[in-house]
Amino acid sequence: EKTIFEENVFGFDIKYNNNMEKEAIDVEELKVDDSKVIPLKDKFLQLMREEELDEKEVRPVICDDDDDSYNFVRRCLIASNNNEKKAYKLGVEGIRWRSKIKPRKITLDDTHFPNKNIFTHSHHALAMCHTNTKDGNNNNQNPVVYIKLDVWNPRKFSTDEYEILLAFILETCLKAQQQDPSTKNEEGSKRGQVYLVFDMRKMSKFNIDLPKIAILAKFASVYYPESCVGVAIHADFVTQILWNFISPLIDKRTRDRVSIFGGDNDNYEDFLEHHIGKTTTQLDELSPLSSDTLQDYVAK
Repeated sequence: EKTIFEENVFGFDIKYNNNMEKEAIDVEELKVDDSKVIPLKDKFLQLMREEELDEKEVRPVICDDDDDSYNFVRRCLIASNNNEKKAYKLGVEGIRWRSKIKPRKITLDDTHFPNKNIFTHSHHALAMCHTNTKDGNNNNQNPVVYIKLDVWNPRKFSTDEYEILLAFILETCLKAQQQDPSTKNEEGSKRGQVYLVFDMRKMSKFNIDLPKIAILAKFASVYYPESCVGVAIHADFVTQILWNFISPLIDKRTRDRVSIFGGDNDNYEDFLEHHIGKTTTQLDELSPLSSDTLQDYVAK
């Protein structure tokens, strides 16, 4: 049975239960309206020229030579249900961000800030792996990012520094997907997605940093549309607080892909093994991010 608790958090009365649950909804795999791809790409290129955006950052994303690739333009259309105006608005924000942040140029060294090594202080249990698993009749290889939030300490770095870290992680995943032909489906038109697995055990309410959570939502919905699948395990009232804040900030398709498993529910093991081919025990054995592990990861 679910036990209902009440607690005052930052002046708000929060009701929660000891077994918060949210099942992911099967998101319809929409097909891209191919007649809209070229016109939308041309509009992005025109914007790039007019605003003198960084061509080295923007052009490779919107001008993939592989016509079958599930590139940024196609992702924008899918995320917008093939509505060209909405896709353009979404893409403009994404390519302007790319021109400003330059994620393709970010290296692992850029994520180690002076006296605030982000991995040892706050993400030392963060790891990435490339899994090979069966999903229906398709053979998928999806990048996985595993974050243990008991060591999360947002006071150790700024929001801008966190943005650099997220850009580095997702850009690395994107590179891996582009290099691996097995991430396409049988039609050769859909690239894999990045699984973000959050272990919520011992996550402190005092370490909630809403600006950083908002940045994460921006990455999932705008900067890397149709790319992220979120999974939270050992969820409790802190998870509920975070979800109540972040869910309105992400688009419905991304929101529907999120799965949340309460603290008393161990069904997440079956879910993880089915979707990414690893249990939490195997994820715990992964080494924290380092130059060597990332080099091996990207090469796969």
